[in-house]
Amino acid sequence: MNMATLTTNQKICPTCQRSLISNDYTPTLKERTIMKFIVDYQSQKNKSPSYREIAFHVNLKGINSVSTYLCRLKSKGYVDFIPAKKRSVQVIKEI
Repeated sequence: MNMATLTTNQKICPTCQRSLISNDYTPTLKERTIMKFIVDYQSQKNKSPSYREIAFHVNLKGINSVSTYLCRLKSKGYVDFIPAKKRSVQVIKEI
């Protein structure tokens, strides 16, 4: 999607600059599954999972999909992460 064609009511992820499709602030089933996996992984291993581990666990084809989901969750206020830092995902608001 060309950034010039975005309408004024569409939201842009401040981290990855992608258009957020939905204005709904309730996480989808896939987003809730990702958040639960992150919380469980952190409680067991005391570190955040990698994007590849998240993709494998929730049956996504690649890490770009994980990045998209995490950007949406960040814009909804459920997770936070440092974009260029490995294993920096933190759930800040649980469901």
